Amino acid sequence: MRLLATLIACIILSACAAPSNGGNDLELSLLRYEKAWRWNNAQVIGYYHKDATSQVPALAQVEKIRIGKYQVIDRQTVDSRHIKLRVRITYYLANDIRVKTRDVDQTWELDDKLKRWVVTSPIPILE
Repeated sequence: MRLLATLIACIILSACAAPSNGGNDLELSLLRYEKAWRWNNAQVIGYYHKDATSQVPALAQVEKIRIGKYQVIDRQTVDSRHIKLRVRITYYLANDIRVKTRDVDQTWELDDKLKRWVVTSPIPILE
């Protein structure tokens, strides 16, 4: 009986949890973007960039890169619609086993037209 009551309480509490607002959720966007880099998913990386169509060479490099660490080292909230990040990326190229580290500045904005967070800074070239 106690197990059943606990199970019912868990179901009720999970149903009352605040729903995510989809593309407007900054933390979820940041997590998905990081995972796209870790899994070498150029399509998802491009999805999060406002002007990805003009950055085809940068997206083409993604499959040749292996990310060891992707860490936000600085975060500044400009306003409710803009945020600046400094990210430290530790990586190596598929044909070169030397580990490299690069700090990358990213500017994110909440795009009203797309109704989601996007990166407005260029995709970094990691070489």
